[in-house]
Amino acid sequence: MDVLLLIDKNHFGTAYDSFTSLLQMGFKRFLKNQPFQLEEYSTSLPEIEVGYSLTGVVLSTALFNAGLKFKTFDNFDIINKNKEELIQYLQTDLKCIAISTTYIDGCARLQEIVDFVRNYNKQAKIVVGGPLLLSEFEDIYTSVRQVDYFVFGDGEYSFPKLVHNICNGSETAIDGVVKRQDGSGIPEVPKNIPNIDINSAPIPKWELIHEYFIGDDSTPTPTIEAVRGCAFRCLFCTYPIAGRFRTKNPERIVEEMKHLKELGYDAIRFIGSNFTFPQDWCIQVCNEISASKIGMEFFCFGRVTDLTDEVVAALKTAGCSQVFLGVESAHEPILNAMGKKTLEKDILPAFERLNKNDIYSTGSFIIGFPGETQDTVKKVADLIKDSKMEYYHLFSLGISKGCRLFKERDKFNLRINDELIRTSKFYTSWEHDTMSSKEVPGLQMQVFKDVYHHSESVIGLIPRLIREYKLNSFFKDLDKFERKKLYQLFQTGMFQCLRQVDETSSREIWNKIIDLSRNAEKSKVCNVVAELLRRI
Repeated sequence: MDVLLLIDKNHFGTAYDSFTSLLQMGFKRFLKNQPFQLEEYSTSLPEIEVGYSLTGVVLSTALFNAGLKFKTFDNFDIINKNKEELIQYLQTDLKCIAISTTYIDGCARLQEIVDFVRNYNKQAKIVVGGPLLLSEFEDIYTSVRQVDYFVFGDGEYSFPKLVHNICNGSETAIDGVVKRQDGSGIPEVPKNIPNIDINSAPIPKWELIHEYFIGDDSTPTPTIEAVRGCAFRCLFCTYPIAGRFRTKNPERIVEEMKHLKELGYDAIRFIGSNFTFPQDWCIQVCNEISASKIGMEFFCFGRVTDLTDEVVAALKTAGCSQVFLGVESAHEPILNAMGKKTLEKDILPAFERLNKNDIYSTGSFIIGFPGETQDTVKKVADLIKDSKMEYYHLFSLGISKGCRLFKERDKFNLRINDELIRTSKFYTSWEHDTMSSKEVPGLQMQVFKDVYHHSESVIGLIPRLIREYKLNSFFKDLDKFERKKLYQLFQTGMFQCLRQVDETSSREIWNKIIDLSRNAEKSKVCNVVAELLRRI
């Protein structure tokens, strides 16, 4: 075999993340009629099954098209989840082992993976690529010394060329590739980093996952990269450093959708920084999708400032079923400090337009940005209730070494322990003048309780599972009354759980939901659950 490709999805989170992950895992197990034992997760968090990644498919497509022999491991925590199989492949006659940093949160995790690889394979060349290099190349080069090559920029271009060189013993120079030269100091980041034309790049071959992939074998919703890079420069985000902002043309996007339709998929996710910007481009893409009559549902990311009546109408007509909005804060001074370029007055109307068009909405918020107080967090809870968004995420502020917030931390009097800065590259332990990271889990849980005790909103896990397991057409057959009953079944369980959430009573959560579900046996709602159970 020529190359082993490793896509590691490193998972980290707060106590709130642990609680909501347990809820989703427990509900899935209930649907599968499997026991839920809290002790199984006493030392690690359960992860949401997300299927194989676009990163893995794109890079595997490049290797396949180049005629190279390869295997791709793609999962959360691959060195533990797929340990035995990974060891078997590492002990074969490999020429190259490639590690993508797309989902790796820092140098320490990369070092852990490289150490594992080298323990079982001493000969193969190790190649590292992906966005982490752009923010932490100096640290990676000096700390992770077993890495032989570093690939910058769009991997579709340079990665297969490098593997060919390694297999053939060639030293031909490749744009964007740095080879380790021990004893010669730290090289500069290449100035000629490849930025390919994403409209002419090969269409990702999702069919490869069945033969060439090992890892998260849950049924994936395939993804299409509609844009690459980001046009905005939010202080907390490292996305802007990943290359210049580029959009795919509408015809190319529809071509990729048709390919996935031929493979049997009826729903997709558009990924990338933002599907709704520029607005004119978004409308053109939606019109092209509508004209194709391809009949595929899709999920996308958006910005509240882009969701005009015209944009939302175009999304609905094209088949959009859910928009994920990175709102981040409900307080305009914090939005300004973040560099969001969002006005507080624009937020609620965006959700109202989505609700009016029957498009599910998800709001994402960061708790703890400098200037955050209990009052500004209360505004987040009020916004969630007023907007009636189906689902929301509350993320504790995490600071990557590559983001502007880290570089400008003195301006915000943002303090991170010096020892932590020396040993880690992603910081979830911090303090500033108005809050510390230790306060965030309690505030997250308070929002959670506030929202679900005083709002018609529901947690949204059931509709999310329905979309994940391709029950959209079945779900649409329910009238609004039946759909509401399905939501309320889970919401009632949540209400009862929230009254007893602490470290010792989590075990009771699923007993409550099971009892409630049994009481609803004769409802048509149970037909949806039964169909979901049958399919998974």
